[in-house]
Amino acid sequence: MISWLQTWTALPNLHPLLIHFPIALFMIALCFDFGALIFRRQTWFDRAAATLYFLGVMGGIASYFAGLQAADLLGESTPVIEAAINSHSDWAFKTLLVFGVLLLGRLLLAWIQRNEMELGLLPWRATLLIVALVGQYMLFQTGDRGGALVYRHGVGVAKGTLSSGQSPTNGKANTLQTGFQKLKGGALAWRPLPTDQKAFGTILRYVSGSSDDSAFVAAPKGGQKGLGLKISGRAVLVLPGNFGDLKVRARLQLDTFKGTVGLVHHAYSSKQAFLFSCSTEKKAYLYKLLEKGNQKLDSAQCLLPKDRSFVMTVTGYGGHHKGFLDLRTIVHGHGGLGKPGAAGLYFQGKGIVRILSLEILPSSGKNSHGSHDHGKGGKHDHGSHDHGKGGKHDHGSHDHGKGGKHDHGSHEQGRGKNHGHGKGGSHDHGKGGGHDHGKGGGHDHGKGGSHDHGKGGGHDHGKGGGHDHGKGGGHDH
Repeated sequence: MISWLQTWTALPNLHPLLIHFPIALFMIALCFDFGALIFRRQTWFDRAAATLYFLGVMGGIASYFAGLQAADLLGESTPVIEAAINSHSDWAFKTLLVFGVLLLGRLLLAWIQRNEMELGLLPWRATLLIVALVGQYMLFQTGDRGGALVYRHGVGVAKGTLSSGQSPTNGKANTLQTGFQKLKGGALAWRPLPTDQKAFGTILRYVSGSSDDSAFVAAPKGGQKGLGLKISGRAVLVLPGNFGDLKVRARLQLDTFKGTVGLVHHAYSSKQAFLFSCSTEKKAYLYKLLEKGNQKLDSAQCLLPKDRSFVMTVTGYGGHHKGFLDLRTIVHGHGGLGKPGAAGLYFQGKGIVRILSLEILPSSGKNSHGSHDHGKGGKHDHGSHDHGKGGKHDHGSHDHGKGGKHDHGSHEQGRGKNHGHGKGGSHDHGKGGGHDHGKGGGHDHGKGGSHDHGKGGGHDHGKGGGHDHGKGGGHDH
């Protein structure tokens, strides 16, 4: 459809072309709602309102699917943009849901009018008007988040995707061992050397329940880069620490390996984790691994390069899960994340795989519990901030020191905002179960959870530090 669109429009997708119609239709329908309440004997107000809501809902559904496609085409994004897209998506789906309920109420009212006295319909009309006002508020919040994607983050306008060689983890690092770095904000980056054999079992270790004889360090050969692992069977290997919302990114190269390679996150054991996998048989899957059977979230076709290295990425933000291959979105599914868990690599097959790099980037939504101590039951949730009345708290460009830009998207601080989904519509998956009141911002410390980042923990926005999430955008199926 994209090539067809380019023949008659400069727009990359249909979403910006469609979305203005349902917005206008819903707003005009509200005017007829008031007219029907004031001029109760003029039944044409009711018919007009019902017609406008019907057209608005149909346009909203079309805009929603166009928005999903628009996000799919963007490819791998940075955490702050991913959070903003998910927030817009969630809000829009709930908004569409409210107007759908309102449409059904309007149609039911039209049916009741044939047999009931007009005086008895006043409470019904008042209820529908309240629902319509709630829908208008949600429509504003959805539109505001969509506008921020374009005008604050440049999504769909500026080139915001990562290059295949660009690392999403920036900032001053503390080198712990050869090739392994602990970056600011709880991020981890590991670029092993061919001779870094001691890292296996210390930096990269088996997750609980994984067989300890399914992976061995392969003897290094001249001119090769990265750490070679000889796989025989099924191995789930993770880096230190537990993480909430995050991105896991690995550069791998298949030497003689045949089978399935993948990335895991929120891993509690070899049979409890979220998994994005690609096989040499051209199959890609997004799974929620469970002790009693696995839940497939999505599947697609993929082609693993054999003659060069490739980049695999998986993201888990709230209830949104995406898998990327060389920056292109392959799979996209939904499901609650649960408590923070380990993250790393997945192998099932036989042969040698070379690990050139492995990175874990906690989002600003839920930072690594390996790096932040928020007290008993306290989790650091930047995915939702509600400050009641008082406008917007914009963390989009706060300068916290030389080179330290703290970019949390834009914290929306309106009244009583709830978690919502996509451009023109969305699914309500939350952001790890919290309230979503903005585009990636919020503090949820749980019971008794206070800000205690401890020594070396917390957010250091000093020189070279801070949250720098780079540029990026959406996902592409």
